Amino acid sequence: MQQQVWSVPLLATVDALPFFMHDPNLYPHLKWLSNTEPATGDEVFVRLSAFGDDLRIDRHNLCCLPNTFTTTYSEAMACRRLKHRIDPCDRFALPNDLQPRWMFVIKPKRGDLLRRGKVMPAFRKNGGGTEVLFERGTSGFTLVDVTRW
Repeated sequence: MQQQVWSVPLLATVDALPFFMHDPNLYPHLKWLSNTEPATGDEVFVRLSAFGDDLRIDRHNLCCLPNTFTTTYSEAMACRRLKHRIDPCDRFALPNDLQPRWMFVIKPKRGDLLRRGKVMPAFRKNGGGTEVLFERGTSGFTLVDVTRW
């Protein structure tokens, strides 16, 4: 019997999930720390992905699509700097072990809506990371960089 592995919000693509799992309120491993709030225009976020053609990134308009999960730039850099000690799959309690290969740097415009959350333990993983959800996506031209992880 072959085990099914789901794609997940941060390291893979939400589009591979069944339609009912696109609702961000259905992720029990996230504890929301805030209601939806407007971006300041100064913060930078990172979407880590196992795929260079991540389906949550709109390459034509250079933005995030609705219901895209990211993390803070500082948390992504800590994971990158301390790869031997911080496993992003564990930190973000992902149900699979696909390691990130790509880093999409997002600088949302002032007024883009976001929601901050803390990753709770799930899927036999520790969690503890910070996740930021763009429920409505981001404005055009907010994807500022794409690099190999």
